[in-house]
Amino acid sequence: MMSTVSSLLSLVIELQPTITGQIHMKPWYGWASQSILLNAIRGCFSKKFSHAMHIDNMRRGYTASSLLLEEDFNLDSSFVRRYFLRYTALNEECAQALISTSQPGQPLSAGKFINLSELRMRIIAVNVTEGQHPLAETSSYEALCDGTVRAAMSLPKKITLMLSSPTFFKSTATGSHTPHPTGALVFSSLYDRWQLFASTKSSDGFLDYVQDSIRLIDEKLELHKISGKYNRSGSVGSLSFYSLNPDSKFWVFTHILAQYALFAGVGKETASGFGQCHLVR
Repeated sequence: MMSTVSSLLSLVIELQPTITGQIHMKPWYGWASQSILLNAIRGCFSKKFSHAMHIDNMRRGYTASSLLLEEDFNLDSSFVRRYFLRYTALNEECAQALISTSQPGQPLSAGKFINLSELRMRIIAVNVTEGQHPLAETSSYEALCDGTVRAAMSLPKKITLMLSSPTFFKSTATGSHTPHPTGALVFSSLYDRWQLFASTKSSDGFLDYVQDSIRLIDEKLELHKISGKYNRSGSVGSLSFYSLNPDSKFWVFTHILAQYALFAGVGKETASGFGQCHLVR
């Protein structure tokens, strides 16, 4: 698995139903996925830490996906349908907790079984690097910064983000939820998480730069409605942005945050499946 613990982790678990062909997909497994993760951490890492992972959404150092299918990752289709859960960590302690749950013999390791809201599944693989799965990755805040700064002279002129699960935000103007993403909502969400967890903070002025210079130039979005424990509406699809001032240091930081989206997600309730997001390269 991993010899050292990094501060950023995207862990993808591949699942196999115990009875092939008898899955009737529910509209949402995000809350069940979160519960499975917290129970696993409670059992093999720390009861106290598992309890602390319930705190307010913007302060949670992890995300959890709903049940994902192979088409969510643009994998080659096959006659055997493939299922996944994805968990991410935004700091070293959460990454250590995730890794602990997936070590051999632990609740989220290969060969173990999970009950995902009455759906019994067997874990057949745990992936932590991009070579194992396109959305699995192990990194750090320093690595994201260093790699992007070194490539500053050749950064793409456009940033495209994929919202792969329903995404919604809390409007600062009205206090209500909105499923309609804007550059300000997307990058302020990422910025808030970065400032909370990263050791290297952004200098003042970034949010003003986003407001003044970042423009949404293309969107291919669909509105998805989720019912169940709570009713939610969120956007799914791609968003493309460009900058009116690409020579600014803040454009480089915008690219860093776009890569960070894989780990942090965007918007509200990212710990229960919403706001799954990644950079389209």
